[in-house]
Amino acid sequence: MNDFLIFGVYFVIFVFFVSVSFAGNEKAKECWMITAREEQRRRYILEREKIQQELDSLRLKIEMQRRAYSAAAAATRQPIKPWWCDVLGVPANATAEQISRAYKLLAKKNHPDHGGGEEAMKRLNVARSAALSARAKA
Repeated sequence: MNDFLIFGVYFVIFVFFVSVSFAGNEKAKECWMITAREEQRRRYILEREKIQQELDSLRLKIEMQRRAYSAAAAATRQPIKPWWCDVLGVPANATAEQISRAYKLLAKKNHPDHGGGEEAMKRLNVARSAALSARAKA
């Protein structure tokens, strides 16, 4: 309790001293306010720099994790095989002649006049057109 009372007395004396010293001297009051603003600005700049450093370190960690994930994903990624390869039974890099030959053989088997279904024939036609258009684009 005594410490609190002593602190209060010192605080009152300090406030009195500051008010008396600034009472007639506007220049000193203005300088003290400028110094306080500069100190506040300096603290703001330091805090901003600290936050910026934290953000930079987080960005660096995220970038490193993204690169590690991309490298791992690229190592395990299988090339995507077009759907028409399975339908026609040709490799993904088949030429137009191979596609046509495979289509003709499957069309003989799956033609509705030779015991095949209409759905199978439609699927073959769509697969052939998709394969040939993919070859034309490549």
